[in-house]
Amino acid sequence: MNFELSRAIDFQKNLDTELMLKIVGELFDKKNLLNQNFYKHANFIITELFFCWLESENQFLSVSMSKRGYRSKSRYNPSELSSYSIKLIKYLKDANLIDFQKGFYDTRTKRGRLSRIRANSSVINYFRKIKLKNLSKIDHKKREYVYFFKDKNYSEYRDNFRTHELREILKVYNKIIKKNFFDIPCHHENQITRYDNKEINLSILNSTLNCCFYDKLDEPYILNGCWWNKLHESNIMKYKRNFIINNSDTGYIDLLEFFPIFLLKFFETKIDLTSSYSDNFSYNEKCNLILKLLRSKNHEFFKTSILREKKRYGLGDFNNENLRKMLNLFIEQHGHLSIYLKDKNINWDSFCSEIFIELLKTNLNFDNPIYLLKDKIYFSVSHQKSLISNLVKILEKKFKVREISIKIELCKELKSNKSKFLNSFLRVKENIAGRYIKNLKNFERNIKNGS
Repeated sequence: MNFELSRAIDFQKNLDTELMLKIVGELFDKKNLLNQNFYKHANFIITELFFCWLESENQFLSVSMSKRGYRSKSRYNPSELSSYSIKLIKYLKDANLIDFQKGFYDTRTKRGRLSRIRANSSVINYFRKIKLKNLSKIDHKKREYVYFFKDKNYSEYRDNFRTHELREILKVYNKIIKKNFFDIPCHHENQITRYDNKEINLSILNSTLNCCFYDKLDEPYILNGCWWNKLHESNIMKYKRNFIINNSDTGYIDLLEFFPIFLLKFFETKIDLTSSYSDNFSYNEKCNLILKLLRSKNHEFFKTSILREKKRYGLGDFNNENLRKMLNLFIEQHGHLSIYLKDKNINWDSFCSEIFIELLKTNLNFDNPIYLLKDKIYFSVSHQKSLISNLVKILEKKFKVREISIKIELCKELKSNKSKFLNSFLRVKENIAGRYIKNLKNFERNIKNGS
């Protein structure tokens, strides 16, 4: 069992459908179901087990078996689900209807893991008969898209104009991405493994773009929540030319191209990242290393962190001795930047998130989906003209400069042919994954059915 392949339980699913009506009626005692509270929580747990299985047959749900893990009056819990859920989990466990792995907490290392659950074969047999027709009805109509974190935990907050605006933008955007298809044709597995062994499901079913504030609502925010937001630098660098929208010509804009201009806001001197010197790092790697350097306590801490996380930054092919030498050269070239930083917070991820939201304000279109992957914006080539024009205006205003020039990178083109035989040949030649073809057929079927 791979417990790294898991996701948190989602309290914001839509429970007002008849999706689980028959299953709940057959799995639970009829007398218990007369209790509305029991029925609501039974519907919730079975619904989540269904979507967890649909996203990946090996995936687990991480669940709290403590009352502290449930806040029924929270804005992030529109169905007002409570710790009564624990009773339902125990019911399913005792009835041998789920795989259950108890959580733990190590007081010595201060590390732990929530309990894990997933449907077993007897429940999955029911799930196989369900046909999901409309993805837009997955989420609760009052789903929250703006999250506020205090001390790393969800916290309640008072709405203002900014949160209202962001919520409305993201509400429409999430409907758009559920009606479009974004994937990696050459990736054969249903998951992508990060450097920390965390497995990311390539499923739109549990992908909702959220806006997250930390500690203060008037501070910059970060967008995340979709599977592509969870990828690390090395994953994005590996597949940056392989992401495809709606199986059609796709391009992307790398915001790292404007990273030196961004840094001018914080430093008096212009930083040249294009000059060649003996460190063997690519331009993107230099940008990511500078960001890591500016967040580090000192230069030694920076080197130790990079050596420990070198796979994250795409540097796993270097042995530690050679990489340390390269990092020493890098510090000689850019180490002085940390002196100028002082108390200023350089949050590149927030900058990219804000640029993307500004772009959504002018490009919210069901036929023209756009995607943010850390600092890269992906778009359909057929709609590039209006997008580029709007992005130029946004960046010129943000940087207070004139005549911003944007470079467009094209993703790998997919070949197609009406002949089934030729299609099969081209799939082998282009290394198109069977997983991708299956998902593409599901997408095309949903479009045809108008869902």
